[in-house]
Amino acid sequence: MKRWVQIMGGAALIAVLLVSCLKSGFYFTADMYPVWIGYGLFCFLAFVFTLTKRMLASGSMPQGQEMKRSLPEILLLAIPFMLMAVYAAHWLLGTPLSVQGSVNQLLRWEFYGLFAVSAFQLARRPEGGRILGAAWHLAGALLCASALLAVYGVLTLPYGISYTDNPGISATGARLAGLLEYPNTFGMLMAAFLLERLFALHALQ
Repeated sequence: MKRWVQIMGGAALIAVLLVSCLKSGFYFTADMYPVWIGYGLFCFLAFVFTLTKRMLASGSMPQGQEMKRSLPEILLLAIPFMLMAVYAAHWLLGTPLSVQGSVNQLLRWEFYGLFAVSAFQLARRPEGGRILGAAWHLAGALLCASALLAVYGVLTLPYGISYTDNPGISATGARLAGLLEYPNTFGMLMAAFLLERLFALHALQ
């Protein structure tokens, strides 16, 4: 049963990455709501299952080696939840310019935090690193292929290529967007994939 939960966790991470490729990288909050609800519910059920199983096995809350985390790891994983707490405090104690905007950001950073914790837990498993690597490369290959296919007319996307007359934005007058259909997000993600590949090449030397 535990292995089934791990497999489902890896599948959920891959599904979130693939859906983000089809939803402008969750740039628009409306696209994030159904994914946030589904993924949040899955994480909650997985947490309850794992905690219940450990308590039944040990008779109490686990205090052993599995509960230990280094301080840098804890701080890194806590950053999204800290930002979520800032928005929550501003919403509850202050008078934000936009209540809906504050709530949207609160939910957004909670989603980021859940994703980071899930990826971290998966990476600690024996096969977790391979699953994360496969998900990362699958998302990158899908975005890159969609942009190139749109350029050559193989794949028809309404906003796969964005055109502009401003040379300060694009020297060629065209900007790739791929499946994201949003050039800024596409450029940022492609830069992240390029940096990851460069670091990977350096590690192999």
